[in-house]
Amino acid sequence: KYMAQNYDYVYNRTRFAKAMYKDFSDEIRKIVSKSSKIDNNKILELGCGTGIISLLLSNYDHVYNIQRYCIDFSFNMIKIAKTRCSYCLQSDIESLPFRDSCFDIVYVHSAILHFPHFKDIIIEAKRILKPNGLLIIQEPPQSNIKKDFILRSLTFFFRKIGTRQYENVTRLELKPSDHHAPISFDLLLSEMKCANFIIENKKFKY
Repeated sequence: KYMAQNYDYVYNRTRFAKAMYKDFSDEIRKIVSKSSKIDNNKILELGCGTGIISLLLSNYDHVYNIQRYCIDFSFNMIKIAKTRCSYCLQSDIESLPFRDSCFDIVYVHSAILHFPHFKDIIIEAKRILKPNGLLIIQEPPQSNIKKDFILRSLTFFFRKIGTRQYENVTRLELKPSDHHAPISFDLLLSEMKCANFIIENKKFKY
């Protein structure tokens, strides 16, 4: 409940978070508009949280005939997501409550990293996708220690010179789960190939 209540507040704290979600929703929109493989644009978000991406996609429902579905394990997250998405379900994303071959697109944003055995999610996504369906994944990469050190140093410097001050919101910060860790890019690709996915595109950003 605590996490659901403060999720949107934490999301809105920085331009980076909002830009990352918007970029991902724009990528989905582009894929929907250009893909000749998709029949009726029935799309599903796994681990939707409060439904931020679904809300960003809502402006294109009628343009591309999108039917947006959302699923999350948290009841309180789904309560909020229902205000942003017509079809919301509370369920474990490692065992999806859908029949085989019923979605054109399945997408997941920064959620797989919470699962220690995420290959089950990949397999389930494959099962519910139509033969020409698409799985779109965005996950934070494993960090580069050298780059992270530079970024931390720059952040410290800019705070010292007072470029911008933020209120202290430590009490609202979301605590990572026990399994919260960046996923190896090679491991993710390997598990997708094991599930008989064909990798059409991959991008590195941020």
